[in-house]
Amino acid sequence: MAISHLRAALSRIVGSQSRLPTSSHAHPLVFPHRILGSSAAAAFCSRSFAVEDYLVSRCGLTKAQALKAAAKLSHLRSGAKPEAVLAYLESTLGVPPAGVSRTVVTDPTLLCCNVEKTLVPRVAELHELGLSRDEIARLVPLAPISLHSRLLRSNVEFWLGELGSFDKLLRVLRWCSSLLATDLDKVTRPNVALLRECGMDISKIAATDMYSSLLFVINPSNLKDSVQRVEEMGIDRAAGVFRYALAIFAFTDKEVIAMRIQLLHTLGFSKDDVLAMVRKQPFVLGLSEKKVRGNLNFLMKDAGLEASYIVQRPVLLLYSVERRLLPRHCLLKVLKEKGLLKGELSYYFTASMAEKDFVRKFVLPFKNHVPGIIDDYTSKCLKKATDGIGILWEKTLVPRVAELHEVGLSWDEIARLAPNAPCSSFLLSNLEFWVGELGSVDKLLPLFRRCSSLLVTDLDKVTRPNLVFLRQCGLSVSEIAAIDMYSPSIFTMKLENPKEAVQRVEELGIQRGVGMFRYALSLVAITKKEVVARRIRLLHDLGFSKDDALAIARKQPLVLSLSEKKIRGNLKFLMKDVGMEVLYIVTRPVLLIYSVEWRLMPRRCLLKVLKEKGLLKGELDYYTTASMAEKAFVEKFVHPFKTMPRASPMTMPPDAWGR
Repeated sequence: MAISHLRAALSRIVGSQSRLPTSSHAHPLVFPHRILGSSAAAAFCSRSFAVEDYLVSRCGLTKAQALKAAAKLSHLRSGAKPEAVLAYLESTLGVPPAGVSRTVVTDPTLLCCNVEKTLVPRVAELHELGLSRDEIARLVPLAPISLHSRLLRSNVEFWLGELGSFDKLLRVLRWCSSLLATDLDKVTRPNVALLRECGMDISKIAATDMYSSLLFVINPSNLKDSVQRVEEMGIDRAAGVFRYALAIFAFTDKEVIAMRIQLLHTLGFSKDDVLAMVRKQPFVLGLSEKKVRGNLNFLMKDAGLEASYIVQRPVLLLYSVERRLLPRHCLLKVLKEKGLLKGELSYYFTASMAEKDFVRKFVLPFKNHVPGIIDDYTSKCLKKATDGIGILWEKTLVPRVAELHEVGLSWDEIARLAPNAPCSSFLLSNLEFWVGELGSVDKLLPLFRRCSSLLVTDLDKVTRPNLVFLRQCGLSVSEIAAIDMYSPSIFTMKLENPKEAVQRVEELGIQRGVGMFRYALSLVAITKKEVVARRIRLLHDLGFSKDDALAIARKQPLVLSLSEKKIRGNLKFLMKDVGMEVLYIVTRPVLLIYSVEWRLMPRRCLLKVLKEKGLLKGELDYYTTASMAEKAFVEKFVHPFKTMPRASPMTMPPDAWGR
């Protein structure tokens, strides 16, 4: 958003004959896709073009995805246009590889569009609305279809107003990618108006689920018809389930709804019973025949429930028999037979309890009275989902999951750990240790995602000695964990490695008590000696003395992690374009980390224009203006000049502006 202010201010300040100062960096920044795309496209044009192979090798699609996408690109005879599009997405907008793949999967035809006539104008419109380069890069993979449409700008503006934030808009786009390509006046606004007439909160609909979000883009006449059908079922607009029922009716054929109702009649429910069930739980009409029959068979035959009981509690038809109803039924039956439960329990009460509460009330208190109760319950809950694991399941997974339950983890927390959770005898002790160190499972999960070996490392031989040593260096666990994605690995290294890393950091002249010590340690611990030596040697080659290089490392150790290209590029800009002396950079090495394209050059260009126009008095310190937070820079050097008379628009395209 700040960049849109920057562009607007410049367009007002610069006269019709004025142009931004030229720079050796300007050309690739304006339309980098022209440069990057041309050579690559030529390479693809020079040989026969196989669309499927191209989609796999260049766009990162799977073979199945490529086969499906290729059907829409059968007319392509070369990679010229696709390369231009990909270069624009990757280099100009900064869309990451995963985002590019998703874009192509969602809309393969985008590869055939004209960058200058289609993408550049759409991106310019988004910039004018205040979206940053990063925000546009996040939006494109979720709504590539909208890039073909002139409706994009008006839709983004409308939905930002309705939802209140860009992040909320992205959440809806994940479910409804056509949202920004739908005609506002013919579809969206009428639908939104009708939904409001029904007493529905638009932001709540957007946050509900995929089907609810699609209500915004369906044919308005279909939406009206669906509202009428829901009301015919006796569901009042003010009822909490109205929006869920509306989603079911809007996206389920009338014939299918009729079949589901007929099925319930066939299974012994009267018309009034069916209406009562739908009013309480409309999702019943979205269940398959197999699901309905299976749940009813269990509830009425095994659990012995009457039809009237189920009519009043239709959510029982939604629960999984295999992973919820049956395991709980078996467990409670065992406890009752052993005389461990007093009085009668409401079936619905035990079936509807949250898993964590059920385990706390009916599993953990009896683990000493009924040997193996935890393993048995766990296996019944999860075995269905892991069919085929066999012996590994019984001997490894069940005991590990049982241990996690014993320390109080809910099924939800276990499920969040499961994708990367190790099958290790160290699991429980590590988990208890790290939850104790960090304070909660929620704080552990981000750390665990960055270092999956955290829970399989020997506590006594590795983790604890490392923590003791790091604390001796004046570092806390939370300080190290918060640095970056690599820093947690220092907890799981052999003790010799952190000790050696500390020694290397101290050899650079960075003492344990200074604020930069933890950053330097995190960097040096995961960077080979040879790499650090090469970075220091590079600084020597570029005109810095040994003392200068060490001074830079002490002030800003992250410089040692920069690529040679990055260091050379920043130094070239700072020394040739800006005219800085080596000593100035040595005392302010953070300048080597800032982006030339998205920070240093745009600010320099703006300040140079303001100075040429006589709008700035006195000399400005370069570091002060370069290091200012974006918000502060805009408030000081952009907003004060936005009321200047507007001159002719800047010729620099919006994709040249970034953070």
